[in-house]
Amino acid sequence: MSFPLFDKASQAGVLDTGNALIVAPTATGKSYIGRRILRSAVERRERGVQVYLVPYRALATEMDHSFKKELEKSGIEATVRVATGDYSDPVYPQETDILISTYERFGALLRLPDLKLGRVVIDEVHLIADPTRGPHLEGLIARLKFGKPPESLCALSAVVSNSQELADWLNVPLIVGDASDRAVKVELGCDVTASIDDKLQIVLREVLTQGEQAIVFCRSKAATQKLTRDLRPVFAEYLSEHGVAALKQIAREMAEDPEEAEDLLELLPGGIAFHHAGLSRDSRRAVETAFREGHLKAIACTPTLAAGVNLPAGLVAVRDVFRTEFIRGYPKRVLLSTGELLNMLGRAGRPGQVEKGRGLALIEEDALSPEEIEDLQSAIQAGKGNPVTSRLPDSFDALMRLLLAVIADRGEVTLADLRRALRETLWYHENPSEIEFDRPFQEDIMEDIPAFARVDSNITLEEAHAVADGVDGVIHSSKRYNFSLRFSGLDCTCPARSKWRRRDVCKHLAFVIDYLLFESGVAPELRNRAIYAAAHYFRKTLDLGTKIQEAVKLLHVWNLIESIPAGYRVTPVGGLAANSSLDLLLMRTAQDRIREFHGAPDIKDIAEWVISDYFADENKRNKWLKAIVPWIQGGNIKKISLPEKYRGNFERELENLGQLAVLYGEIARSLGKQKIAEICRKARGCIQYGVSPELIPLISLRIPGLGRARCRFLYRERNIRSLEELAHARPEELTGPTCPHRLTWQWVQRAQTMWKSRHKVLRAPMEKRDKEIDDFLARFRMDQLSLFGKHGVLDQGTPPTRAPSVEPQPPKQVDAAHKQIREEIAPESGRIAESESDRPIRALLLIIAPNREACGNIFKAVFGGRAGPFSYSKLQMSCIYCGRLKFKNDMTINLLGLPAGQNLACALKALATKTNGFSLVVDLNESSSWGYAKYLLKELRNLFGTPYFLTALGNGQQTDHLIPELKRALSLQDSERLFVLNDFQPASVKNMINQFCSLIG
Repeated sequence: MSFPLFDKASQAGVLDTGNALIVAPTATGKSYIGRRILRSAVERRERGVQVYLVPYRALATEMDHSFKKELEKSGIEATVRVATGDYSDPVYPQETDILISTYERFGALLRLPDLKLGRVVIDEVHLIADPTRGPHLEGLIARLKFGKPPESLCALSAVVSNSQELADWLNVPLIVGDASDRAVKVELGCDVTASIDDKLQIVLREVLTQGEQAIVFCRSKAATQKLTRDLRPVFAEYLSEHGVAALKQIAREMAEDPEEAEDLLELLPGGIAFHHAGLSRDSRRAVETAFREGHLKAIACTPTLAAGVNLPAGLVAVRDVFRTEFIRGYPKRVLLSTGELLNMLGRAGRPGQVEKGRGLALIEEDALSPEEIEDLQSAIQAGKGNPVTSRLPDSFDALMRLLLAVIADRGEVTLADLRRALRETLWYHENPSEIEFDRPFQEDIMEDIPAFARVDSNITLEEAHAVADGVDGVIHSSKRYNFSLRFSGLDCTCPARSKWRRRDVCKHLAFVIDYLLFESGVAPELRNRAIYAAAHYFRKTLDLGTKIQEAVKLLHVWNLIESIPAGYRVTPVGGLAANSSLDLLLMRTAQDRIREFHGAPDIKDIAEWVISDYFADENKRNKWLKAIVPWIQGGNIKKISLPEKYRGNFERELENLGQLAVLYGEIARSLGKQKIAEICRKARGCIQYGVSPELIPLISLRIPGLGRARCRFLYRERNIRSLEELAHARPEELTGPTCPHRLTWQWVQRAQTMWKSRHKVLRAPMEKRDKEIDDFLARFRMDQLSLFGKHGVLDQGTPPTRAPSVEPQPPKQVDAAHKQIREEIAPESGRIAESESDRPIRALLLIIAPNREACGNIFKAVFGGRAGPFSYSKLQMSCIYCGRLKFKNDMTINLLGLPAGQNLACALKALATKTNGFSLVVDLNESSSWGYAKYLLKELRNLFGTPYFLTALGNGQQTDHLIPELKRALSLQDSERLFVLNDFQPASVKNMINQFCSLIG
């Protein structure tokens, strides 16, 4: 590939040296240059592991595909590994040529003793300025420079205004690109308009008319959803039936559970969908897939999508040049930085996907001053972003984590080593000064609190107690006031704090800080938590040497590091903390929790512990405590009052809670409390997946499409408890209302592949067992929980009493009963068609069959194969349709073929307007739940009044308890009849035909 930026890098020798900071707009080929550096190193068989670092898991997956495609095309043999923390990531340096990793995961891998680094490429390095990820990324680069320098370092960045300063810090040459380096030309603009929505509709119609796609950036999650609802009518004009069907198929295929399928079916078919961090992973992945395949015409998203995900947009519109931040709980509009704005606009015109692109920022009149508008337009025109500055000073916890990581990397360190490591940070590069350790902490912190001069003897401490992120308590002055010293901030209920000193420390807080930090008689843990909170609050005014000293003291008293003659080293718990993203105060709380507990907790106890320790906000903590029990018991997520507004936020917090449960278990193991450790292991699975313990061996297999509801069905209704039993099952025996044969066949096929691969692990010598396990987990993306214990993959228990393993067949099998129906009963039937009745038929025939062919056989048996041009075989179509059958005496039967998930209300209303007398045939073979059948019957009653019902339900597996539920749902009177077919045996089908014929006279 040759394009301007690549030519610049090549001429500068970057492909040979691997050293550079490449600063250029999006879509100029920065990532390709990074991949080419690593590919060339592998081709030359250079030593060490070649590393490509990215901020997000989705980017890692995308980069993995790109690398493998390019390596295959060039004929280079290389082992590519991906490490994201999303599953077990085996990285054996001697067997890894290219490693693609997220920043956080690589931070843990960096301390592998046998990891020899070759060339390292860091993508999106401007995220150092991000308040959340920036401190970790900056610390990671400092660790590379200080302890494990690679053969070369290439950093890739969007356009920033202080690129030379960044290059100087990294000690690499600078290569700067501009808009002329784009392989696909992108027109960037900034429009001031009286109505953003009107202007947006105009430009979107232009895109739709040209057959292109668009991305629209909004300021918040709620804004993306509102915009999607508002614009759906516009996109409906440009959608074909094929496109809608394709979107629905994507939704069904990418959902792990019927619950998720319902959400996706609501989200996708409108032609425009929203995309934000609040969506579940399945939903985000489905939206991206639908967009890449061209079925989805537009995405309304938050700036999360601007971080490098490669989507083929002809137009990118930034609807909101503001984002919403919350200050003390109140929303505040903040103008986007020019760097953020340019990165969003640069998503337009991706090379190899669209021929041209357009990026447009929309500004409402009077939203900005003329000067601000002019500055913004000039920045967009020049492609000039904001400077990148260190965010490491913004968090005392981030400093503690960096020091802990350096100690873990080096094994043993002194204060002098830590001082040298800090000198490698961008923070120190921006403000170089001597780092001294000779200033007393009390003198350093109290000089920053002028209010301490007003403290008098009337102020006394009445109460102080530890909370999740610091200390709360009560003091007495002229009155009693509540105070809090927390990592999230300091506060006091006195009038001075609320009226005059909102941004300052009142005298009461000054007293509390001095008392808790320096007076004798204070409980050690209260003092440590107060130091942690105060050091964070005064992080920008304390001397760097003071902060290092206090950070090391806290790491020591919290048992994360220990003293040795040569300095310090990490403890076992400290090693866990160094690899975790949880804050360090939480680590301390977890240690205390396990150390002080005696007895054997149950899983509910562990779940309540992690919630109580993790959430500092009492309101959120109470919401989670209310939701966690029904969640871990496997309750329907639609009936649980979720503690988070968005499903994606809920899932991310579940991961964090599960990680904390793992930490509890490791701490318990280090203290010799093995029973607690085992319960914590199970609790992690229950919390993360929302299942009871017996389902963990199944759901932790992470077989696509096999989510919590389907695992529960297989366990309870089909007696499947493990990988072994799933591998030995027959697909047709596993089918049910939520498990169509199409899926069960796929599950059994994958389970058999996994079961065969398991034997390689069991046969491996003990010295190679760990590697074989890691490779096994990585190949199938399995959770480690799937391995051990009763019914675990490596369990050597009693073999199953099932039929021997057979190669599953595609879902085309028809059992003997269905064959008899098709060959013997159906040809003899047809009495409905021969009926002499001249009155309209008021009847419903609802068929829920184990597969579509079985449904067709029942249909043919009832109607005698006399469906004329509208054949029953059309019931196998996966789309909505209506049809009419003409019989003797002008009897007309209207048909509706409706697999689950289609637009039910629309189709039924259309049918209702066409007919008075009818028989309705509905194929619910793909039904997501029995609840769907009840919902369908309710809709029919609302639309058509009170017809007679003839209902064929499944194979008799669940009909006994469903019949009374259906009667209640339909409010059926005693005079109204409900016929139920409990099985599909020939005699039952004959009886059904007789009853139906009797019904219509």
